[in-house]
Amino acid sequence: MYARIARLKGNPGKIDDLIADISKQGPDPPPPPGLEEMKGVYVLVDRDNGNIVTITLWEDKQAMDKSTAACHKAWGRFKQLADTGE
Repeated sequence: MYARIARLKGNPGKIDDLIADISKQGPDPPPPPGLEEMKGVYVLVDRDNGNIVTITLWEDKQAMDKSTAACHKAWGRFKQLADTGE
């Protein structure tokens, strides 16, 4: 098992919007394009300072490496939501 960890900084006042966006996708949403081999994801947030940590889980290094571009795109979306709530 492999894990990729990313740290992002968002607007503390918009963290709840990010959480609402993630939650409305349901308990087991399909992964975004390019992340189909992802085995799990955790999103940790600190509402007080806007810090966000994502941890994605992968069966092997090849799957993790193949997903790099898609992960960057997903992080961009997280960052946008965390900054603006939109």
